[in-house]
Amino acid sequence: MKGQLNLLVLFLVGSLGFLSNDVKASDRIDFDKRLVTDDLNEFETAQELLVSGMSIRLDDGVYKTFSSRGEKFFDVYLDTEAQTLLRENTSLRFRKRFIKGNLVKQMLQLKRPKRLIDGSLAFSEEKTTFPIKSQILEIETILDLMKKNEHLKGSVSNLVGERLSLIKLVPLLHVHQTRNRFYLHDSNDRRVYTITFDEVTSFNSINFIIDYFVEIELSEKIASRLGQVELKTKLKNISELKNMFLKNFREINDSKLYFSIKKMNLKPGHNITEDSIWAFLIIGLILIVGVIAYKTRLKT
Repeated sequence: MKGQLNLLVLFLVGSLGFLSNDVKASDRIDFDKRLVTDDLNEFETAQELLVSGMSIRLDDGVYKTFSSRGEKFFDVYLDTEAQTLLRENTSLRFRKRFIKGNLVKQMLQLKRPKRLIDGSLAFSEEKTTFPIKSQILEIETILDLMKKNEHLKGSVSNLVGERLSLIKLVPLLHVHQTRNRFYLHDSNDRRVYTITFDEVTSFNSINFIIDYFVEIELSEKIASRLGQVELKTKLKNISELKNMFLKNFREINDSKLYFSIKKMNLKPGHNITEDSIWAFLIIGLILIVGVIAYKTRLKT
């Protein structure tokens, strides 16, 4: 029964394929502003204002825009039933990325908080990528891969395994995203800012929600090479971009994951697993049969 529900959930995620194996880790820091709206029309109108090829003047120069549209992401977030990682402001996800319907990447990603010199909070990210010749289908396969790679120093499996037992990991949340991106290049044709529009459907075994997110992000490569004064200017530009194109959007401090989990009221220790669903169904059937039998007795 459990396997049948796993297949159902992963069918919704749109997955096909089998096990693949490769490990690679990388590190990056996010400098971004996160926004959200409940209004689909406002979400779409904001994207219409950003035209590929247009020029945008900010405090430190003129930027030219480029765009990419229609990326799809299917994510499964993993954590313990007690939400050990989430309580530490950390997230672990398995992600598949599609462009024009074709799988182009599948990987594990671990995001952890990192305090910057100025006291602000950013996130470091480590990745373990897998070949795309075979899609990973089962959640159990993801967990088996993590156990297999746990000994590889610096891999996502190794970093998570240092914090908790991998056998305690369970699916926390499934997320589908449709993504459109706008890139701002400076006069040296360097990509400095990315404005990302995500239409996000988040769901678990019993609930789902839809949200419209926007992130304005400074390139971590650019940021890592800047002094404090230059970095301050670049971060100020993020607020200016928000005022130009996304004035009515609400700014949020939480990540998209945290925002969705709060909205769904997904509390530690109260995650509904596949086994729980079957238990509830069986109990429900027993109660129904009991009620029918009781009423039959009363009639006789």
